Amino acid sequence: MPRVKKNEARTRKNMPKGKQFSKAYQPKKHTGPYLTTILEKLLKTKIKSADREVMAALKEAGLPHTKAVALGLRYLYNGLEGDTKAIEGIFDRIDGKVPQRQELSGEVSNPVHIYLPEKEPLPE
Repeated sequence: MPRVKKNEARTRKNMPKGKQFSKAYQPKKHTGPYLTTILEKLLKTKIKSADREVMAALKEAGLPHTKAVALGLRYLYNGLEGDTKAIEGIFDRIDGKVPQRQELSGEVSNPVHIYLPEKEPLPE
């Protein structure tokens, strides 16, 4: 079995059998930038070209001409054109997500009892 060098990524082929989960044989740690960091940096850069409608709206609103703002504006335009996913996303951002309805129920003869921690049990 080949010996794994200190900075070499460990794979199934070059890891000794039975040592995959030991402290000494861990996969190489992630060292590069994460996708979120890359996207944040790219979205802060200036727009070089976009459609006229977007550029005019950015100028009228006094918003910075960044890619992030242009994407948000395009999302808004998609919602105005009837894209239901965009409309839902816009309202989720403005009003917050609608909580899911949860109901607790039991049989008529066996109602659900709710007990609060560190308190006396509720009388029946």
